[in-house]
Amino acid sequence: MDSITRDAILKARSEAFEALCPPLYRDTDGARLPQKQLGDVLSWTYGPKGLFLVGPARTGKTRCAWLLLKRMMEQGRSVRAFDGVGWQLAVSRAFGSPDDTEGWFRMLVEPDILFIDDLFKGKLTEAQELAVHGVLERRSSQLQPVIATSNTMSAKDLVARMTEAGIKDRAEAIVGRIREFCKTVRFGGKA
Repeated sequence: MDSITRDAILKARSEAFEALCPPLYRDTDGARLPQKQLGDVLSWTYGPKGLFLVGPARTGKTRCAWLLLKRMMEQGRSVRAFDGVGWQLAVSRAFGSPDDTEGWFRMLVEPDILFIDDLFKGKLTEAQELAVHGVLERRSSQLQPVIATSNTMSAKDLVARMTEAGIKDRAEAIVGRIREFCKTVRFGGKA
């Protein structure tokens, strides 16, 4: 590959990151983040096991994730990203009809990496529970990682946010898939 082609590819990847990453996170200074957690996140290598970044708000989870995603995109990995509100809206739209739901799940399996920021924010609806379970199931079965951030610190906290049907039918499966298919990085204190 000649240098002009390589430069064009790198420029296109950089532009793709700029288009995907919210402006607030684009110029994150890694030196201002918790170094142990940043190191844990940045040491992740692409593979079937994703990352689950958990801890209180404003501890650097999202910024660490975006630094990793920038590196992954520079390496040519495709990424689909949702913030917490965007995820909830997408779930609501997708669960409007069975055809929409199946197409949405297929779309979420296509990218190399799926990133969901602020997963499990607030009380979950049955559709959100089904979506999380479905995404974790489909991506893990295809050996594709999910990277997610959450303020929810434990399985008990997650279960407390679920519907009664979700607690009975999906809680164990969701928690089990997160534990099996994601490395957990815990954040705490001020970032």
